[in-house]
Amino acid sequence: MSISYKVILDQRRPKANGLYPLKVRVMENRKNTEVSLGISIRKEHWNETEQIVLTSDPDYKQNSFKVNNVKTKLDKALLLAEAEGTLVITETLIQALNKPSSSSANTSLRSYSNSLILALKEAKKAGTALAYQDAVNSIIKHGKESMLITDVSYSFLERYKLAMLKQGVKLNSISAYLRSIRAIYNKAIKQKIVPRSAYPFDDFKIQIEETNNRRLTIEQMKMLASVDLPTFSARWHYRNFFFMSFCLIGMNFVDMFTLSGDQYDGFYIRYKRHKTGKLYCITVPTMVKNLLDFYSKQSSKNGHKYILPTMGNEDDPIKQCKLIKQICKNCSKHMRKIGASVDIREPISSYYARYTWANIARKLGYSKDLISEALGHEYGNKVTSIYLDKYDTERINEANLSVIKAVWNKEGGC
Repeated sequence: MSISYKVILDQRRPKANGLYPLKVRVMENRKNTEVSLGISIRKEHWNETEQIVLTSDPDYKQNSFKVNNVKTKLDKALLLAEAEGTLVITETLIQALNKPSSSSANTSLRSYSNSLILALKEAKKAGTALAYQDAVNSIIKHGKESMLITDVSYSFLERYKLAMLKQGVKLNSISAYLRSIRAIYNKAIKQKIVPRSAYPFDDFKIQIEETNNRRLTIEQMKMLASVDLPTFSARWHYRNFFFMSFCLIGMNFVDMFTLSGDQYDGFYIRYKRHKTGKLYCITVPTMVKNLLDFYSKQSSKNGHKYILPTMGNEDDPIKQCKLIKQICKNCSKHMRKIGASVDIREPISSYYARYTWANIARKLGYSKDLISEALGHEYGNKVTSIYLDKYDTERINEANLSVIKAVWNKEGGC
């Protein structure tokens, strides 16, 4: 006997104020039974596919909590029946639905995190959404699909960390997952989904290990540039991307590969950094101009909206994020092989372009404040730094051209 449920927005009976009631539809042998949840929201505040309330709802916190609580009750009833081998009928689920919760901590980790992930997607914060998704998948893999937020306890976290280390996962990768879970937990506490007393991260400390300095010397950069590569080969393209990032003040690959024609006028690149929202106006050096002109012609020929290849016309933030991760992975692989050909043993990655720019700028005598401003970081004390004048674009571009000249002995690059 097959039985399932779904939370639906009953659009057959709109209220006078434009709200629609939320209901649970229990489906048993093609027979549907609906039970009202006592919640009414507007159509635009409901995601039918994910069965969640959107953050645009004025009563998002309360309504989202009620929906998540209902799902938890029904999931628990189904799992309990399966474990005990008892028969589940429509009446069983309706009884579970009407049974009062002993605590608001009965919210499942999966359903609550899904609501956060969807909100992040809508806010175009794909990187964070993907990080949350990967972290929750990892945690549930070591726990169970039906686990509650409060199941993420101190003892569970210790077991999780040891199990991951045993599998050979690096400590910093584990820590990245744990920081995402901690962020989810903190949001659940703020929304009164779980009690503050259940918080496990007061006792469980997230550890990180020091990584190698991700930077190259001026001489090593010159060696990478000197390697003769077949034009249009994969390594030729990825070295182009690496040097472009370096020459554009260590531009992040997310920003670089989502550059469109209207952000480049042949002289300047104007864009807003995805991670921080900082606005940039970068004078384009000769080498980068030549590459951008080359790639933009190819892009225009293929009808693509982005200047650089591989992204095509993809505008879904999550798919973009996954594509960029693959591009970074490919770049690291090819740059390490190019480096190995001239006896550079560092594990070069796309991030090396950014850190190398900062290191060379520092060696040229530029201040930490200017370098931090160029990279879009906070510098100094967060409170006092707001009173400092921002370095102007001209000064930052001057530093950038000096860094490029230090490598290629001319301002335009190679």
